[in-house]
This record gives sequence, C-alpha cells and structure tokens, in this order.
Amino acid sequence: MTCSDGQRLAFEQLAEISEASGGELDIVSSQPPADEGGNLTVRLSIGTGHLRRVENGFRFNAREPLLVYLPLNFPLEKPLVHFAHSRFAGFPHVQWGKSICLYQSSDIEWVASDGMYGFVQRINEWLRAAALGELDPDNAPLHPPIAYTSSDFKIVASANAPDIAESETSWMGAAHLVQKNQYCLELKGWTELGKELPQDIQCGMAILLNQPLPMEYPDTVFKLITEFEKRGVPFPLLYRLIRLYALFLKEGKDLYVIVGAPMRRIEPGGQLKQHLAAWRISAESAADLRATFEALSKPEDAKASRTKFFEWAATAKTEWCRIYENRNETTVRRDIDTGASWLQGKRILLLGCGALGSFLAEYIVRAGAKKLVLVDNDTVSPGVLVRQLFRDHSIGYTKVSALKLRLEELALGTEIVDEFRHLRRGVLNKFAPEDYDLILDATASRTVSIILEKELLTRKITPPLTSFSISAKAKNGMVTVRMPKFAGGPIDIGRRAKIAALQSDGSVHFAKDFWPLAKDIKLFQPEPGCSEPTFIASASDVAFYSSALLNTALVRMSELNQNEASSDFISMPPHIATKECDTSFSFTIGGVKRLKEVRHRYSVLTAPGAIGSINSEIARNRRAGSELNETGGLLFGSIDDSIERIWIDAASGPPPDSLQSPELFECGTVGTAEISKHHKEKTQGSSGFVGVWHTHPVSLPRPSQVDLSAMLNILHFQENTPRHVVMLIIGQAATKPVWKYYLFRRNEFTIRVISVEESEE
Repeated sequence: MTCSDGQRLAFEQLAEISEASGGELDIVSSQPPADEGGNLTVRLSIGTGHLRRVENGFRFNAREPLLVYLPLNFPLEKPLVHFAHSRFAGFPHVQWGKSICLYQSSDIEWVASDGMYGFVQRINEWLRAAALGELDPDNAPLHPPIAYTSSDFKIVASANAPDIAESETSWMGAAHLVQKNQYCLELKGWTELGKELPQDIQCGMAILLNQPLPMEYPDTVFKLITEFEKRGVPFPLLYRLIRLYALFLKEGKDLYVIVGAPMRRIEPGGQLKQHLAAWRISAESAADLRATFEALSKPEDAKASRTKFFEWAATAKTEWCRIYENRNETTVRRDIDTGASWLQGKRILLLGCGALGSFLAEYIVRAGAKKLVLVDNDTVSPGVLVRQLFRDHSIGYTKVSALKLRLEELALGTEIVDEFRHLRRGVLNKFAPEDYDLILDATASRTVSIILEKELLTRKITPPLTSFSISAKAKNGMVTVRMPKFAGGPIDIGRRAKIAALQSDGSVHFAKDFWPLAKDIKLFQPEPGCSEPTFIASASDVAFYSSALLNTALVRMSELNQNEASSDFISMPPHIATKECDTSFSFTIGGVKRLKEVRHRYSVLTAPGAIGSINSEIARNRRAGSELNETGGLLFGSIDDSIERIWIDAASGPPPDSLQSPELFECGTVGTAEISKHHKEKTQGSSGFVGVWHTHPVSLPRPSQVDLSAMLNILHFQENTPRHVVMLIIGQAATKPVWKYYLFRRNEFTIRVISVEESEE
C-alpha cells in the first residue's frame, strides 16, 4: 500500500532529525502500510548515553530500539511509539508491555504544527524522566495501573474506600452496588467481612490490598490469584470468599469482585489511596460455579470442589469493567477554585423558581450545595417552557415540585426541599435565616424586596442576601449583594445603585433601563387576560444573566466587608449601542450610618457623603472661630412610609442668607430652590429636599421652640409645602457630637387663630 501525504511528511521530518542528530537517532528500517489506512512503521535506534541514571530509574541499554507508527492523517493525528521489546512491561507509563504513554491528554498536548520535531523531543523528555525515575514525581498524580477493559459494563465508584490498618495485609468484605441504568452500577458503600449486609442491595465481593499490584493488571483469573497470594491473601481464603458469594448470588446476576490496591494520589506527595478495579464474572460463569459448589457441598467433596475451581481459574479470563471514579478521595472537582465552588456544602434558600430561579437552582446543585430550599407560589404553564427549565410533562405542577424532580434526577447529593408559599406573608419570619448560608432572591418582586427590607430591621445577623433581576428587554442584568451587617436591605441597595449609576456618565443607561420614567414603561403580558407582566428574553439570555450574575455575586461576597453591600450591572454584549455606554458597572456601599428617628421610630440611613459634608461644615465653623455659634444646612434624600425609612443622601452647608448665633440657627432660602431642583434631576426623582440640620454646640439635641417654629413654617407657610420634613439636631457639637433625627408631619401642627382685630372705618 502507498503512504499518504502526511506519512511521507512525517518520514521526511524523521530523516531530517536523524541526519542532524549525529548518530543519536538512526532510522533502521521502515515498513509501508499493510492495508488501506494502515500505519507506516519506522524502526528507530536511539542512543541513551546522554541520559543520567539513578537506581530506581529505567535501566536502558546503550541504544534502545523503538517502533514508531505514523498514522494516515498525520499531523492531525499523533504517532504512536513502542519499545521493540517487553523488558519494561509493568513499569509506569508502559502499556500492553511495550506501548509508551507519552501524553496525558493528546488533544491538548499534541501540537500538529510541531510535527515529528515535537514528537521526538517528547520521546527524549520521556526517556530522561524514565531514567531518573521521575515519570510519577511526588508533586503530580500517579499514573493509574492498567486493567484492560473487556466488558461493556461500567461501575461508578462513589464511596471512599475503607482504611486498612498498617498491620493488615488486606481489607475484605462487600461492596454495595446500586443499579443506575442497564449499563451501569454505582458503588455506594462498603461492609466489612463478618458484619451484617444491607437488605435489598446487590453486593459484590471486595478485596482491598495494602500493597500495590503490577502496573498491568492480570488478564487471567489464575494470574490474579497468584498476585493476591504474593500480597498475603492465600488461595484457600480467596476460594472460600468466591464460593460464599457465588452460592448466595441471585439467579441471573453477574458476580462482581472489586479489587483495590494503594496506587492513586491526587495531591502532591499525598497519601496513597486505593485504585479500584472491577472484575466481572458473568451470570453464566457464576451459575456454573454455583452448580459446582452445590454439587460438591459435602465435607468430603472439599478437595474436589477446590480442584474444579482451580481448573476454571487456570483458563478463565479476567473480564475487567470500566470504572468511573467519583470518590472525593481520588478525584478533583472540575469546578475547583471557581467562584461557584463556594457553594459546595452550603445551605441555600432560593426565593423564586421562574426564569432566573430555575437556572440558578441547577447551578447551585451542580456546585455541590448541601441543601437547597426552593420557594415559589406559581405553577408551570405552557408559555414558560420557552425559557424556564421545565418540561412539557411538568405543566400544571407547582414550579417548586417540578424543579425538585428535575434537580433530584441529577443525583448529585443535594437535599432538595420544595416550599409552595406566598412570600407576601413574610420571608425571614417563615424561614429562619440562621439555617442558611446564603439567600438568593430571584423573584424580581418589589413587594418581596420591601418585606425583606422591613424584616432586616429586626434581624441583626443574617446570611448574605443576593437579589437578581433582568431589565425589560434583557439588555441588562443586575445583582445586589447585602452582607450580614450592612445597615440597609435590597430596597436601600437598589436605590443607592440607581443614584450612583445616574452620576456615572457611562452607566446612565443602566439606571434608565431598570428605573424607567412612568411614560417609558410598556408592560409586556405574554398571555391574554390578567397574566403577570414580565420581561422579554430567550432561554439563552436568561442562562447568560443567571450564570454571569451568580458568579459576580459570589466574587463580591469574597471581597466585601461584613458591613458593606454592592450592586453590579452587566450588559448583554450585542445590546451595547455606543462606545459611551459601559458594559458593566459596579458599586460598593459602605459606611452607612443607621439611627432610629426619635418621634416615629423610623430607620434613618445616612450616606457617608452626607456625614462628610456635615462634619466639614462643623469643622469650618470651628476654624472660623465661631464654634459656639449654631450652624446648619439642608438635607437631601427621601422618605418611604411603607417601610418606615428615611434616606439622607446629601447635605449642604448654610445658605448665604442664614442667621447664626449661639442661641439659634435660622436657615436661609437663597439658592435652596435651585440646589433642591439639581438633586432631584440628577437622581431622576429619587432624592430631593427632605429637611434641615443644625447644631446645638453646648446643649442636648432637643428641638427648641425656635426649631418647632421653623418646622411649622416649612410645613404650612411655604409654597408647595411637603407632607413631612426631617430635622437633624447635632447636640454638644463643640465637644462630643450626638446626632438625633426628628420627623414632623404637616397634620401634627394645628393652626389656630388667637384673635381677629376689626379695623375702624
């Protein structure tokens, strides 16, 4: 047969390497492909005199003969290399007695553009490491022994192997095998020999050794028995165990023997763990063994029974099954050191199981959470299948029950609890926050946010709280994170994030997308009638935002202090229309001061900027030599009676026409209308004039008659009088300032006419 273009290229490259090697690499012979699509075989002779040798390394001859097999579609497919002898059979990284294992992952490590130059370099590196005994260095995983699979059946090894005492040669007992499907069993537990076996579980015989087996596992039963005997498991004991399991095996069942040896390691220099292999004795062979044992069951037949077994073992092949490793003692999770790895072993409360929630739930389970509680009060309808992780079969089910069934099918060990519950009746008073490590709010419900905001006022210690949402047309996503000791809740964080985005030129589009003006709101109702308005997005949109926002939230949790919060906006790349628009915006909130308002017990959250402005004015007043004079200014923010909250976002100093003396501070009016309008416009109506502040340099922060008159004037005798107004008094400002907030309402002041004098004509 003729060679392919690729094979000719490989041979030409080998010839060039040989010519330049100075006799270190010789081409001894070549053999063309024996059939269509076969390999071109090249015999090489490689000098090893340049290799440094150690006692536990490979003992190479001065020249080693190698056979290189060049594939038809070289260089897309890598060549193979074998020793031309079997002297190194059983050594690490030598398979089938001769094959050299050069690559851990050929898909990653084989570079087609390097061709035979890279391949020969790899051979040289392998020979150097073999001579030094470094093919399995202490700082790397061990190469697994080879048990050549001849069975189509698979076993998932999920249960960590039992420990073996140093004084013991082996551990014997039963491996608990559970049917996963028609092609696969799962090893889920162990029972030591002599202890009661579990009921209704198929058990395989298990022999775990305290010494390694050869790198290539035996291919016949006789050879395997011989290796067991060398490691302290005598033939009579092995015979009795197989006899016991064969006699008690159910009719038509295969007999499995789980073989283990300390030949695995996942940590550099770590303790050796059991490498597991599964020897399958087919149901037919097991039935023949059982028939033999039953026929020769009398004491006088013992010798004949062992002889029959030995005759079977001398010719029977060991049928090795493929093992899928799933033990945490021998495997490394594929999501190790990712943001999602934080979720492993955690208890999670998920509020909302719709678009974002259904995706988040699956990510949480796949990340290895210990427990996931699903909370929702909706059912699966046909339309939601477009972008929520439910099936047609789930229509009519509650979302929590349908999602629970889906997640349990993953069989990843997370405890799933479904709670069909309306969250308007409360969240933290229904689900004890101390029972969870993280709360995720995927409801996108302002009502739920308000409830959480109010409940957090009485919950001093809660787990981190994250809130997720997608804008109306899925142009942007937002996630907020509240750490346990942050003063506010989701409403507070969202409000501050809106203001921050509006004040950042490149991020204004985020604020306008999530907090549109009333005239720009267009409700989308996918089903006719009174269906809940929702956003427009595809399943891929929701998958993008749910994963991106979850990862972002987990990163923020690792960065924030316990008294901080954050808000992150993320754009779907195709929706970025201009270079002036940022694709993301992050906002961290810290240093918020929380006080109780005196008269109505509202919670007052004062932003660091407002605190700084007030303290700066007090310091300026002191530097001016008038620290005994009262000073003050305006307060800007908002008041929300539904959650009994006052926000103070900013503060100003005294207007230029203000009157200041040790007895009083009378706030002026020059420029106040303009500055109030400016605050309202730049925050899109979220923040405006809410009150005034002033100091009592040497007295307590209690309203005087003058202060009450000022409140009366603002609430009743100004144009466009407000419904309520805040007064902040900073008492003892000259020595040790004490802040006190007072909320006054218009209806708390009664205007009475004392007397009316009639004019004389």
